[in-house]
Amino acid sequence: APDGCIYVAGYSRQSSGDYDLVLVKYDADGGELWSVTHPGMDSPDGGAYGLAVDDSSHAYVAGATSDGTAGDWVILKYDSEGTVVWSDVFSGADGLDDRPCGLELDPYGGVYVAGYEGTAASGADYLSIKYDPDGTRLWTSSYNGDGDDTAHALAVDVLGRLYVTGMSEGDGTYGDCVTVKYDIDGTELAVARYDGPDHADDSGDEILVDAEGTVYVGGTTWESESGRDYLTIKYVQSSTSVGGDSGATEAALVDVRARPNPSYGAVELRFNIPASGVPAALAIYNAQGRFVRLLAQGEQSPGWHSLSWDGRDSEGHRVGSGVYFARLQAGGKEATEKLVVIR
Repeated sequence: APDGCIYVAGYSRQSSGDYDLVLVKYDADGGELWSVTHPGMDSPDGGAYGLAVDDSSHAYVAGATSDGTAGDWVILKYDSEGTVVWSDVFSGADGLDDRPCGLELDPYGGVYVAGYEGTAASGADYLSIKYDPDGTRLWTSSYNGDGDDTAHALAVDVLGRLYVTGMSEGDGTYGDCVTVKYDIDGTELAVARYDGPDHADDSGDEILVDAEGTVYVGGTTWESESGRDYLTIKYVQSSTSVGGDSGATEAALVDVRARPNPSYGAVELRFNIPASGVPAALAIYNAQGRFVRLLAQGEQSPGWHSLSWDGRDSEGHRVGSGVYFARLQAGGKEATEKLVVIR
C-alpha cells in the first residue's frame, strides 16, 4: 500500500458459526493496527473475495453476505483508519446465489467487481459492475453462454477496459475457458472461447493485462491421458488503431508518434485525429500501467496535432528514467507509442 502498510482480507468464523468478512491492517513490521468485520454467511462461502488499495490508502473489499435466503455481493470502501466510507449490496432479481470473484481499480478511481449472478432462466451468468469512487454504480454487464457461466478473475487495463475470465458451458463441450472484454462503458467488445482438444472442462482462473494490452490467462484444462493440466493463454491486441480497418489510409488512422525517443528532456507528441467531432484523450502511463498525466482531452479537429510533454506527472514532479507509454483514444479506437525517458 502507498503508506507502507499491509492489508489482508478473508473470513473469520464467529462463535455463532457464521463466517464474516474480515479486513486487517498491519504496519510495515507486521504489527496489527486495526481489524474490522462485516456480516457474512453461515458457511465458509462468506468472507472476502477481492481486495485493492488506492493511492490514498483507502481499502476496497468485495465479499459475500446473505439476507438469510441466498448469497449476495457486498462491496465496501474503508478509509485508512478502517471506517466504512460506503457500501453496496448486489442481490440478483431471482433471489438465487450471487458471488463475486474479485475487485480491481483503474487509474481514474473506477472500482470494478466481477463474479456471477444466479438466474432462473439460464443458471449462473458472468456479472460485472463498475462503481465511481463514491460508490455509485455506473454500469452492470452480464455474459450468458450456453449454460452456467462462472467468472473467476478480472483485470483492468490502463485505459479502463475490463477483462473477465472463468468457465462457460459450451454447446456439447462441457466447460470452456471464456474471456470477455468490455469497454469503459461496459459494452462487450470481444469474447474469446478456448475449448481443449478433449472438449472437457477448461477454466480461466487468473488474468493479467500488461501496459501494452497483452492479455494473459492462467487456469486448468482436462486431458484424457494426463488428467487436469495447467492452462496458459496469451492474447495479443493491436497496439495501434484497435478495432480499425487494417487497410485504412494514414489520414483515417488514430495514431501517435514521439520524438526524440529516447528523450533526455521534453518529448514532442504528434497525434492524428481521423474525423471531426471525435472525442479524444491523450495520456501518459508508466510501465506498470499507472496513470502519469493527461495531456489532452475533448473534441479535436481532424488531422495531425502536436504538443510537448515536459516529462512531469500530473502533480508537476519530474518522472524518473524508464519506459512510458503515450496512449491516444479517439472515436472508439486507440494508438500507443512507447517512450524511453533517460535522466
